[in-house]
Amino acid sequence: MTGAKPCQGVTGIGRPCRRRTRNQNGLCGRCAGFGLLGGFAQGAAAGAPDDPFDESRVLLSGLGRVAPRPKREPRAKVRRLGVPSAAAMTVVHWFEGGWGDEFAQYAAEGRYGPPTRMLLRLLARGSYGPTLAAVAADQRTPARTLRRIAESYPDNVEAVDNVAKNPNSPPDVLGRLAGSENRFFRADVAANPRTETWILGCLAGDPDARVAVNAINNPGCPDDRVDAATNDHRVMVAAAAARRTTSEPGVLRLSRHRYPEVRAAAAARSADPGTLARLAADADPMVRQAALANPACPAAGKAAAGLLAG
Repeated sequence: MTGAKPCQGVTGIGRPCRRRTRNQNGLCGRCAGFGLLGGFAQGAAAGAPDDPFDESRVLLSGLGRVAPRPKREPRAKVRRLGVPSAAAMTVVHWFEGGWGDEFAQYAAEGRYGPPTRMLLRLLARGSYGPTLAAVAADQRTPARTLRRIAESYPDNVEAVDNVAKNPNSPPDVLGRLAGSENRFFRADVAANPRTETWILGCLAGDPDARVAVNAINNPGCPDDRVDAATNDHRVMVAAAAARRTTSEPGVLRLSRHRYPEVRAAAAARSADPGTLARLAADADPMVRQAALANPACPAAGKAAAGLLAG
């Protein structure tokens, strides 16, 4: 090509482009150019290695050349680039040391825009605690990535706790965390909508009251385990069971509980007119209010409470 100059761009795997061009911007239009997103996409399509970003230098948009690593605050640098989070992740893998950790954390937290599933997988390759915790908390994180975080970093309490909360976590991982000695892990697994029914049934009788309450409040908890929890001596557990049980004998038993919180929960759940009439005249105002708010409360109970004339 007469008058053509070497292309200033790079290929999809970060190597200098060998084509020639007459364009004033110095690009041939066929390589990845100066951009970061294009290079990543073409490199993946061409069968590039798993991690094509292990370079010691970073491409800066608009400079038209491979420049040394800039010594600026990382968040400001990525904002100046004006690129989405996937491109910001390209920068992350080219940086070394603490700057890379900060970049990865900001990208995982969505400060540069919502992270993609591919970006989240790349971020999970690191070992920086806050980054892993942010990746584990994102519901777009693939299930296999959540599994790897839970298995590879068991000492990262915040990351594993987020795996237990994430509804995208694999059921078998949630099952292992349900048997953990950490009560916070068990409580989060009990509240997770993806937890299997039999696991929720086991957690409904957990020694920790918060774990049992979360399991009972989970819609997937078996009805027989909820009914069995009406006999629990703990106030929080008994009140949670009263709000969900379908057993009228259990509601009747809880309506005579010594704690008003449990009686109020039973008043909101009961469908028996006699029970509601008795609770409408309860000495505790919270119980009376719950009974009167129940659509099944009879007129006699409302009259006893002074809400009806005559």
